[in-house]
Amino acid sequence: MVGNIELTVEFIFLDGGLTAVDFNFARNRFDDLRRVFVERYGRPTRVDEKGISWDGKKSSVYLSVHGGGYVATRDYLVYFDETTKEKTKKAAKDL
Repeated sequence: MVGNIELTVEFIFLDGGLTAVDFNFARNRFDDLRRVFVERYGRPTRVDEKGISWDGKKSSVYLSVHGGGYVATRDYLVYFDETTKEKTKKAAKDL
């Protein structure tokens, strides 16, 4: 739980270390969770219609209006982007 907001959490490890925490929450709790995150992390670095994020040199925090989010290292985000691109290319070849 974060504040009084229940989360479903997944811990992601790469190379033996924790690199990301992925979470989901009830969509109707977005505003409550946003308030908690703003208290904890300060003003977001990015806000759009999909969500808000706090981007630092070593990690990022993202909160989606659709009921999900993550706290992740930069290394994990780079890894995730690269593997997603590889999977997309492979899937396109298999069509």
